Amino acid sequence: MNRHWIALFVGLFLGTLLVCCALGLFFALGLVSLPTAELTPTTVAVRTQPLPVITAPVAPPAGVATPMTASPAERTIAVTALAYNAARAEGSTQRAQIIIRPKSDNIVRVGFLERTAVGIGAMWRSAAWTATTAAALMLGVDLSAYDIAFDTGAELIDGPSASGLMTVAVLAGLLGDDVRADAAMTGTINPDGTIGPVGDVPQKIEGAARDGKKLVVVPIVNRNSVDLKSKKTVDVVEWGRNLGVEVRPVSTVYEAYEILTGKKLPRPAGAPRVALSSRAIAQFTTATNTLLARYNQEMQRYNALPENIRQGRAESVSSATQSAQTCSQYLAQGLPEIAFQHGFEALSALVALNASARLDQLYLQGDYPGMVAQAQAAEKALPLNAALDRLKAQTPRTATDAIVLMDAYSDQAAAFALTAEGDLLLSGVAKAMPTGKPSEEWLNTLYRANGDFANASVYLELVDLLLTTYIGFGQSGAPSEARAAVMAETLQRAAEANLAYFESILDDNARTLNLDSAKLRGVVFSRDGDYRNAKFSLVGIPFAAQRLGAGSHSSLMRLGSSLNAYAYSAVLIAKYYSLNAQIDKDGTLTGFGQPQGLIDMLSLADQNSASLLALVQAEEPLPALFYYNNARFFREGTAAQKSLALFYFWQAAAESQVLANFSQAYAQSIQRDLAASHRPVSPLLAWGWRAPTLPPAPPAPRALPTVAPSPQAQTTIAPPPTGLPGNIITNAVMARDAKADTNEPVGVADTFGTEQAIFHAIVTIANAPSGTVLKTVWTAIDVGGVAPPNTPMGEMEIQVEGSRNVDAKFKPSAGRLPLGTFKVDIYLNGKLDRTLRFAVTSAPPVAPPTAAGCPPLPAPAPKPSGIVASVTMALDAKGDTKEPIGPTTVFSPDATLHAIVRIQNAPANTKVGIVWYAIDVGSAAACNTRLGEPYELVADGTRNIHFTLKPKTAWPTGAYRAEVLVNAVLDRVVNFSVK
Repeated sequence: MNRHWIALFVGLFLGTLLVCCALGLFFALGLVSLPTAELTPTTVAVRTQPLPVITAPVAPPAGVATPMTASPAERTIAVTALAYNAARAEGSTQRAQIIIRPKSDNIVRVGFLERTAVGIGAMWRSAAWTATTAAALMLGVDLSAYDIAFDTGAELIDGPSASGLMTVAVLAGLLGDDVRADAAMTGTINPDGTIGPVGDVPQKIEGAARDGKKLVVVPIVNRNSVDLKSKKTVDVVEWGRNLGVEVRPVSTVYEAYEILTGKKLPRPAGAPRVALSSRAIAQFTTATNTLLARYNQEMQRYNALPENIRQGRAESVSSATQSAQTCSQYLAQGLPEIAFQHGFEALSALVALNASARLDQLYLQGDYPGMVAQAQAAEKALPLNAALDRLKAQTPRTATDAIVLMDAYSDQAAAFALTAEGDLLLSGVAKAMPTGKPSEEWLNTLYRANGDFANASVYLELVDLLLTTYIGFGQSGAPSEARAAVMAETLQRAAEANLAYFESILDDNARTLNLDSAKLRGVVFSRDGDYRNAKFSLVGIPFAAQRLGAGSHSSLMRLGSSLNAYAYSAVLIAKYYSLNAQIDKDGTLTGFGQPQGLIDMLSLADQNSASLLALVQAEEPLPALFYYNNARFFREGTAAQKSLALFYFWQAAAESQVLANFSQAYAQSIQRDLAASHRPVSPLLAWGWRAPTLPPAPPAPRALPTVAPSPQAQTTIAPPPTGLPGNIITNAVMARDAKADTNEPVGVADTFGTEQAIFHAIVTIANAPSGTVLKTVWTAIDVGGVAPPNTPMGEMEIQVEGSRNVDAKFKPSAGRLPLGTFKVDIYLNGKLDRTLRFAVTSAPPVAPPTAAGCPPLPAPAPKPSGIVASVTMALDAKGDTKEPIGPTTVFSPDATLHAIVRIQNAPANTKVGIVWYAIDVGSAAACNTRLGEPYELVADGTRNIHFTLKPKTAWPTGAYRAEVLVNAVLDRVVNFSVK
């Protein structure tokens, strides 16, 4: 491993104040290292965890052996790994054996046979766990059905570069195949089955040649590698040929397996690339508008701050604003899943900023006890138990529902971990209350605790959004608790092994540099989001488990958190071992020492995740599609975005793989593949397909700090709609009004202005029998300081029958609702059926809804050319640079409309044009009226283009749209309004 990044972290360490108090319990548990910086969950927030599983024994196709009940014989697979000895500056071989023995106790175990007390290092252990986990997922087997032991025969061995070979060995053992004795291999295994890069490949090939090996398998990304002796880049295939060794570069474990065993590794076959359904697009659009409404609410709170406070936070708010603008742009282009990611980033950044700004005000007033009280109030306001109650009320109906619930639980667990850490930090601060001006360390600790509470609140909001967006998709039944429990155990142990490897490297460097290892971990923890996310994913498990108790929900929570930790820890190893991450003096990831390796890894991960997504297309895998589409977006970005793209590709692949196991599609496809190749199901493989029973419960965690629930935390938040057909309630929407005769919604919306006097929940019922009771309960979830969280506002109950629309109106007693978020719970015969969420903001929705009288303007889907980087509506533009002044989507009737189109790398004679439309302006004009003739100009290069449109007298109030064309093809769509 290159130590460039460690040296930079050490530089950071020398100038970093670390929080040393109140974390003793976390360290004693081995759960957390000393963090320093305020956490902002900008990307984790939108994760969605997966899980594998077959809910019952799979009935194999005709001609395939039925899984046996008698315990089969154990198998031993011999392989040859490659190593590099830095002391002797030469490569060598290392023989190893993998022993697979069937068992029935349902405990996941991986063992290591050592000749000395320190025979196998943390990196090698991590590689073994990764290999066994990958093999189990790739064959759809229950890992707890086996004892798997690794015997290296060496007195000392370490490093992760043999994990690809070990995966092949475990797969061969389960399938009944053998590995060529004259072959060796080097390369890491990634969570999606791709083979990752390693170092010192030319020297390792030399070692194989000295040992008489005839075949060496290497990662394809190492085809051109540096010879450590000549310092020149060589073609390793030619290098091996000159040594009498055949070198075979591979990209996946499937290729490596066929080369090393002479047999094809069975692989599920999927259909073409999967796209979001219209229903999924609608769900994502609604969720994204909810995020933007919350962002607007937080922005109004920010704008209400004193000028001096806002100036101090200007840079941070600028970044949040840019994320919100990007969100709006992608939403207008019909890419709501990409918009959702950016909307969450904008909201989480602004929530954390406002939380810090509240402390800023008290600090400038010299009210240090008030700062502590503010942070304590923020902790008490967290609806931890309310969110948990809502999760516990869910019953997953499909395999996709189970994955969604696991993902939501992982976010809940992260919120628990953040709150617990914040509580410990805050307790230490409160006990050390300064008598005069506080020290920088005291302030740093307080801001960190306050930031933990702010970030926990965003995670809890995400839980709610995941349930309302993702639940109700898929068709296969939910998995068994036993499968979830076994897989959770497997992934948690693999994640812990990965982190142990990474931290052993940190500790080794700390000893070399004579630094405190815990403090060095803390510096890296504060600077690397993947390390933080992996840690908090594991830390949250015991906190959430204490509140859930035993049962299926606890297994789902543990599985979701473990898979998340596993993927993040795998990215850590890829970054710092395989790709040689480059860190600047501020601790920011700026690049990679192996840039081509990263490009190749991203390309392979893209192909592999797309293939696995296709396998589960019938299940409508929304979470995995979210990851995949965002990964494709981020893979062309900055170094940090490329790293995020790798994580997202791996998550998409893992979720698809797990969903295929849940729905039984995976094992059935494996069996069909074996049958087509006229290969029998081996006894060991059949053993792993048995229906599992629940493993013994894990030992209770040592005493953990509890989080005192706030009064509102006892309020149960209602579960979301089931989304399944056949219910009496077939649909429910929020609207601005309803038609008098039919109660059809007019102006469907989930965001309202403060002028709205009556709120309409339009409920569509079908075949309701006489005496059916419909009830709506209205609640203010968060209205700032106007009222406590989750304050009841009113309810309505009526009897209904037949098939019709019901207008459940709500008129606020005060005449208007304050700014904030709200919900209406809809009950049918006393049972909660669904929940509608909405927001009140002074700004209108990002995409103003079309009234019932105006059909949508027909237009082709935008086809981004890559030339238009952004389109920003604004109040004006700078004269020289044409930079937007006052970005907005709301204009006054007398305003000139300004659209600033940013083009990049446009070739000569590129035609950029704009067309303006009035979409819905009431009776003042016809629907979907074009405003004047299209305007077009010729441009090239990278610059801003400023388009304007002036009113003849005044614009009618309503909804408008601007369409940007490149060479006469629609490229972008921007919605705005006049009010």
